[in-house]
Order: sequence, then C-alpha cells, then structure tokens
Amino acid sequence: NSFYNQRYMKGRKKKKALSENITEIMTKLDVTQSVAEAIAGSIEKSEKCQIEITSIQSAIVTVEKQLGFDGKYGVIDEQYEISNGHCSCLKTESTGLSCSHLIKYITEKGQDVLESIPISPRWKLVNRNLFFTKSETESKCVEFEEQDAVPATQAERYTILQAKPKSLVSIASKS
Repeated sequence: NSFYNQRYMKGRKKKKALSENITEIMTKLDVTQSVAEAIAGSIEKSEKCQIEITSIQSAIVTVEKQLGFDGKYGVIDEQYEISNGHCSCLKTESTGLSCSHLIKYITEKGQDVLESIPISPRWKLVNRNLFFTKSETESKCVEFEEQDAVPATQAERYTILQAKPKSLVSIASKS
C-alpha cells in the first residue's frame, strides 16, 4: 500500500507558493508567472554586479563569473557597457526582457525598477489577442459524416485514416 502512495505522490506535481515579489511583478507589469520569474532572477542577479557610472547616460557593469563548479578553474570579470538604456550583452534586444546589468544601472540611478525596465510588448498579457478578432476566436462546429462501411483490411483502414487529416486541413483552410 505504501508503494502505491509513493507512486501517487511522485506523480503529483508539487505546487509552489509564489513569492511576493513575483506576484508584484506579475501585477505591475501584466506578465505571466514564467516571465515574472525571469525578471525576478535578473533583479536578484543584479545585486551581485558592480557598477561604475562613466557619464550621465552610460556606465560599465562588472560581473564576477566563476569558471567551473565553485570556481574550480578560477574567476574572471566580465564587463558590460550601458549606454542610452541599452546593454552590450544584448539580452534586451534578443529576448525582450531586461538584463541584470541594465537593472543594476536603473537601481543605481535611484529609479524604480518595475516602472523603468523595458519589456517587449510580446510578453505583456494585454497584447496576447492582438491578431484575432472576436468573430475569429468564436468556436465553430465542424460536422463529420458517419461512415457506413467498416474497412475490411488494414490497407483500407490506413487509407481512410490518412484522408481524415487532409479533409480537416481543407476545411480549416477555407475558414
């Protein structure tokens, strides 16, 4: 009996309680949980960065990176340049989410991170249904005709099964 209990518990998905900062990010920025977790990770990582502000709109952010497990092969410093709200790591341009270097720059300038970080519109929940009008999203019912004859051989069954997706595609492409 305990064996079945263990299998049941192993198969169950563990639910984690969301931390307050993730729910705050989700509500303020109107993003999903996974995007909020990524932003929270960048905010946490930004606390480990060192920054040197070089001018009004530029800075150099240094990150200490360990090589190998627990710095087994040494430690190197990576430097990223921030200028005009863009970081040289190009994470913001490639993913649409702010990097830890840019977040460090924003916090160093004394600005609120959640109000100042750039986020691509594709991650906003508001923009999820931009490409669909209400009439297109309404469900449509497709009726199929029942087949009178049952296929006698596997070859006939295969032919019928192969034709069904083709008919679905032709119906879908017309609407």
